Amino acid sequence: MNKCEFVGRLTADVVLKETSNGTVYGLFALAVDRCFKKEGQPRADFPRIIVWWRQVEILSQYTQKGDPLSTVCRVPTRDYEKEGIKHYVTEFVLEEFGFIGRKHDKIEAQTASQERAYTETTSPTLEPTEEQCGFEVSPEEMFPYPD
Repeated sequence: MNKCEFVGRLTADVVLKETSNGTVYGLFALAVDRCFKKEGQPRADFPRIIVWWRQVEILSQYTQKGDPLSTVCRVPTRDYEKEGIKHYVTEFVLEEFGFIGRKHDKIEAQTASQERAYTETTSPTLEPTEEQCGFEVSPEEMFPYPD
């Protein structure tokens, strides 16, 4: 099963991008605490996550930097060639998410019903096909965050 779960806080607002075909997608990173500390300081990892379709609209509208979020992602890998060098990329693609905290209780109920209605009428895949995008998205475009 290709599934990865994270619970953390948004490190910044969701960054909205658009493919050449006009498909909107988003990028964000989560600050995810580790189980251990180094010299008394909390440690964290910062997975970068790609989000497509209706989910990007909901997240960009109802979240902001610092908000807690629960995510379920799949982890596809791909490769591309640039200047004769083959690069390998591992990505986290959002499949499900949940708001955390009382602030989001009403929003989650509202968006769940909107999501059901949207899925029933459109039933898109979670990630556009190459034909829908019209191009391959490079890692530089996907992740505007510094390493």
